[in-house]
Amino acid sequence: MAAGSAGATTQELREIDYNDGTRSIAYTYKRSGALATVKDETGTRNFNYRSNDAKLDNEQLDAAFYNARRVTLGYETGLSAGRCNLLEVGTASTPNADYSTKVTYTDTRITTVDGTSNGNPERVFTLAYVPYSDHLQSVTQT
Repeated sequence: MAAGSAGATTQELREIDYNDGTRSIAYTYKRSGALATVKDETGTRNFNYRSNDAKLDNEQLDAAFYNARRVTLGYETGLSAGRCNLLEVGTASTPNADYSTKVTYTDTRITTVDGTSNGNPERVFTLAYVPYSDHLQSVTQT
């Protein structure tokens, strides 16, 4: 069973306490209401946002538990503006050191997924759709 507590005036979730020995989870927020930190069994994770549009830029993972890894996001511009098109895992100095996935869109559809992980070759998956529908017809790997 878990019990949560919220901020006095903002109603943001501040903490979850468990009565079964599970360690609690604590949350903090920025003035904008965006999540700033989460503290749990794995340590403290910090959330950093882009200044131009307030979208999540990266999540800095705890140094001790996650070896100071960072999860970084990128976003589409143009017709598909705002959609997430990049996910990288690495360090602050080398964001894609461990893992990188790029997604390409055409109109409303994902057309390619391009990914690599540390020490592995790049893989590109191309998606094709049934004409005049949103149903996936095939996925090919190159």
